[in-house]
Amino acid sequence: MVKTYADTEILAKALYLEDLAWQKHISWLDRYKLYQRGKILELPLQALCLQLGERTGLDLAPKPASWQSFLTRAATYREEGLGLCYPGHEAWPSYLNSIPDPPLWLWFKGVAPAVLNGRSTAAVVGARKVLPYSAYLTEKLVGRLVERGHPIISGLAVGVDGLAHKSCLDHEGLTAAILPCGLDSCYPACHQELLQEICRQGGFVASEFPPAYPIRRENFHYRNRLISGLGLSVFIIQAGERSGSLITGRLAAEQGREVYVAPASLEFEAYRGSLRLIADGARIIDSYGLLDDLLPENSSRLSAYSKTQDIKLAQAWKPGSYWQNDQTSQTTSKAHDQVSDKPSSLASEDLAIIQAVHAGLNSLEKLTQQSPHEANRLIRSVARLESQGYLKRSRGHLLLTETAVSCIYDKV
Repeated sequence: MVKTYADTEILAKALYLEDLAWQKHISWLDRYKLYQRGKILELPLQALCLQLGERTGLDLAPKPASWQSFLTRAATYREEGLGLCYPGHEAWPSYLNSIPDPPLWLWFKGVAPAVLNGRSTAAVVGARKVLPYSAYLTEKLVGRLVERGHPIISGLAVGVDGLAHKSCLDHEGLTAAILPCGLDSCYPACHQELLQEICRQGGFVASEFPPAYPIRRENFHYRNRLISGLGLSVFIIQAGERSGSLITGRLAAEQGREVYVAPASLEFEAYRGSLRLIADGARIIDSYGLLDDLLPENSSRLSAYSKTQDIKLAQAWKPGSYWQNDQTSQTTSKAHDQVSDKPSSLASEDLAIIQAVHAGLNSLEKLTQQSPHEANRLIRSVARLESQGYLKRSRGHLLLTETAVSCIYDKV
């Protein structure tokens, strides 16, 4: 079975590398290069230390007692449900691959973050000191988004963020919280129970910061880029002139996400940031009907797939296994014209495309780069899947329909 949580030894190696970066004052950028985007964790400890030693000229092998302490901490965190994923790992949320500065890895609790892959996610953020109308609008907007099948991403902060998570849970939706601290603690502390409820109801909390990492001002900026990176659409409910929500909206625009801003009042300073985002080109949420433009095909029909199935899919899916080799593809291509509308009879190559989209190759360009088949053949296959109702397009992205999702579940 594919592991969605890194085993104790990998957690220990991650803790060791985090400690090494702290001790040697390795910058975040250098850490990203030195640790090979997290792939170095897959090496045995001896090979890992040897490779780092060759690159730095230092003897970095931990002493036996020190290594045992990392193993002990890792075992404790593992028992508490702490997991770890990195680019290419089966639990990795593929939407982070498309942002300019993805994290080295993600620590998480709850369901594997890969549960978001292939789904039309919506980030909802706003002010901590939320005005009554903004609070009402948050609950109303999130309820409508959940009814249409959109997972909700936010930052667990007091105010709009917390209301977004709570409203999502009230409507039995999938929600994810990104924290500015290590997951051995909760920030803010008053949302400890909400954090636990998110995990209990099939969502997850995540952070790029290791356990025991101190809270600093810059942590919030780093956290905000992950919130916008995980949301294909970003909704700003209320943003002040110097608020974190204003930063999130700008980061979202830089990441190519669609930014929506709630109607703002000219009379309240609390909306100055919202007005600035609108002036910069963000779309105004002028009606609830606007939500239908996000992803009409991912309506409440997706709720038919329970959270236990989402967890099962995230546990069983192994990225990179979807493309067939050239020997089997010739046999597959002969079946294309005989494909019926039933998922069980879907041709293997078509199923491979559906699985690839779910794993994050959600555009023709990405599919063409990874597929062993000719571009024209791939384009014809995608067009056929669209005509048969397996794929839909939204703002340049290929997205899965309910029928396509059922195909994947049938193969798990």
